[in-house]
Amino acid sequence: DDRLIDEAVKAAEGKDAVLVFLGLPGSYESEGFDRTSMDLPDGHNRLCEALVATGTKVIAVLYAGSPVIIPWRKKVSSLLLGYLPGQAAGKATVDVLSGDVNPSGKLAETFPLALSDTPAYGNFGGEEVDVLYKESLLVGYRYYDWAGKEVAYPFGYGLSYTTFSYSDLEADDKEVTLTVTNTGDRDGDETVQVYVGKSDSTIFRPLRELRGFTKVFLKKGERRTLTIPLGSLAYYDPGYGGWNVEGGSYEVYVGASSRDLRLSSRITVKGKEPSSFPGLRSYTRERILGKEIDDNLFSTLFSGPLPLTPEETSISLNSRVSKALSTEGGKKLLAPILDQMTKAMGDDELSIMMKAMLLDMPLRGLTTFSPDLSKDYIRTLVEKINKENAKA
Repeated sequence: DDRLIDEAVKAAEGKDAVLVFLGLPGSYESEGFDRTSMDLPDGHNRLCEALVATGTKVIAVLYAGSPVIIPWRKKVSSLLLGYLPGQAAGKATVDVLSGDVNPSGKLAETFPLALSDTPAYGNFGGEEVDVLYKESLLVGYRYYDWAGKEVAYPFGYGLSYTTFSYSDLEADDKEVTLTVTNTGDRDGDETVQVYVGKSDSTIFRPLRELRGFTKVFLKKGERRTLTIPLGSLAYYDPGYGGWNVEGGSYEVYVGASSRDLRLSSRITVKGKEPSSFPGLRSYTRERILGKEIDDNLFSTLFSGPLPLTPEETSISLNSRVSKALSTEGGKKLLAPILDQMTKAMGDDELSIMMKAMLLDMPLRGLTTFSPDLSKDYIRTLVEKINKENAKA
């Protein structure tokens, strides 16, 4: 609403700082349906850009349940991510912004620069009722690091009101030891992360993987020696029918995020050669970056053909509502029922969420929406839809 944005701009002009609260409303993300975009609402972005243009210091507080594209991230003075904090959000946010609490959270996921940068782009949702995870092991930071993609905020990232330094790394195949020092003027927590990679591996695997982490509270100026156990270095080898550790040299990295690696070392691990299973070597950087992962290539990760569900030849109680609506019988018989249901819901946030969930539900799930839609009624409706489709 341009009028409301103008009001906000007038209120911001001449002030020392402005707090702006942005995020995803319930109609953008909820249980029961997928998001259609990674963008924030356009009005939220326009509001923030307009406030920044006043020259006033802008402090943005972002509420969202998962990564979003943040076009103004480098223009605001600071950004606090609250995720979905619940009923105590107000007090918790005030405690952090006022400095009573030193924030110390770290991202458990990567914030990309664009939807097209994500590892599943072009593959996810699949077709019909099957979802093919063609990115395989390259989930989250594993893909972004492997592909050399620039990101907005990497996995494990997070700032606080103090700073930390790392030193004195020692590592073997069981644990990592290092010293962490709070070099700032505030007490605070730091999450130290350990990543392990094998650059000379002969099989398809990520460049680095998180193998251990710990969170430590340090008073200003305090130093502490930490010991972090290394998780298993094994990978699943279908040729052996179980887990295997590839022997040889591994790189160990310690840092504050998957991209902020402060220290490194090498260790030698005992193990055996990977099996000759073709899927261990079929995925290549060029093919994945070129989005050349067809069903034939994907099938090499299996020991047989892909277990795909046959396409429906008729509508059943388990068919999705959206699938039934795409048929002639569904348009004729089901659409009027849904129109009546959705009109009764209204246009508030909860109703918008329910409408989105409705399309992805199986037809049998319609019984939860109205006492008039009994199992027998839905079963009869399905039969009539199939008869109409047969005529068409």
